[in-house]
Amino acid sequence: MTVALGFCFFKTASAQTDVRTEAKQIVDTLTSPGFSGRAYNGGDKLAAQFVLNFLARQGLDTSRQFFPISVNTFPSNVDATIDKKRLRAGKDFIVDAGSHAAHGTYQLKHIDFPKQYDSSTNTLSIKGKSKQWLWYRKDELPDKLRKSWSSDVVQSKAFGANGLVEVTHKLTMDESMEVNPFSEIIVLDSAWSRKPKKINVDIDQKFLEGYQTQNVIGIKPGTQVQDSFIVVTAHYDHLGKLGRDVYFPGANDNASGTSMMMELAKTVSQHPLKYTTVFIGFSGEEAGLVGSHYFVEHPVIPLDKIKFLINLDMNGTGEEGIKVVNGAIDTLHFDKLKSLNEQNDLLKSVQIRGKAANSDHYFFSEAGVPAFFIYTLGGIEAYHDVYDRPETLPMTEFNDLHKLLLLFLRSF
Repeated sequence: MTVALGFCFFKTASAQTDVRTEAKQIVDTLTSPGFSGRAYNGGDKLAAQFVLNFLARQGLDTSRQFFPISVNTFPSNVDATIDKKRLRAGKDFIVDAGSHAAHGTYQLKHIDFPKQYDSSTNTLSIKGKSKQWLWYRKDELPDKLRKSWSSDVVQSKAFGANGLVEVTHKLTMDESMEVNPFSEIIVLDSAWSRKPKKINVDIDQKFLEGYQTQNVIGIKPGTQVQDSFIVVTAHYDHLGKLGRDVYFPGANDNASGTSMMMELAKTVSQHPLKYTTVFIGFSGEEAGLVGSHYFVEHPVIPLDKIKFLINLDMNGTGEEGIKVVNGAIDTLHFDKLKSLNEQNDLLKSVQIRGKAANSDHYFFSEAGVPAFFIYTLGGIEAYHDVYDRPETLPMTEFNDLHKLLLLFLRSF
């Protein structure tokens, strides 16, 4: 009965508003060049203020939670030339997140896995030199080496070479809270020479230690129960910049989830839930769930009073439905979410997934808080690259996902 009444009430209210239109404007703003990829170059502060201002305008009680983060950055020169071909940062190559600075010209030496790898002992006979960079193709990595490869490279300090080149079919940028004692770049296969001889690099690197970033919080008191909470979260941070000119817009990841959280906050502010609703924009997700981990260790609301938490990340598509992380752990709430979707003919599918440490729900789950992480399926494939842009983000099922989430929130 409660769910049915909640749906009728919401259906009337939502008919007047296309939340997708305003959400697109939010995504456009968060992904604009002025926000510098929403990372630790001041862009995070601008994004935090933008989200906080929006929540305050809805009449929510707002606050900030500051915390330190240490992260490796590449703030100025990021140049690489193979023989005489200059590569384009972000499009032809990226720098490994843990890379050290590198300057100079080096001989290139191919890692020939068939000759240098002993499968019986799972060992490599590679000896690089200080004036060399080693290079290899990612798809040539022996299967037994794939899981340990990153740690093998770090432990061997790039096998004694000055640097390393990985040649691959997809550029995927990350963040690192550590700096390796060598340099590494990842080059797109289509930009790589068949028989390269030399590499010239000019890569500046700066490790930020104890940089102050922030979580932002908005609270709407419940109509009946004010000391128990429904929590909606999304990380507003992204990957920042690679050099002076290249930045990662992060439209799907996670301007889309942030805009969904903001639109839910707007609707709930107008039509409050039974329980107090808390909206949290996390920073530091891309560096390893740092902001959400900090919140769990320093909660501003009692964790044992959280009835349920929904974490929203990558909500910009939906042609194939949604995936629900922790659905296989909490089948009762998953079945309710799936039933609400089917009853109201909203999304193509609500698919189940098990436990995963892949977004900001994780540390809440580990602390015993019932939580789902919901992401959309289908559409674009851009991820952690310069092509995750607002103009190519369809936001196809944004309105229907918004409706489904509200139905679910009102079911408590």
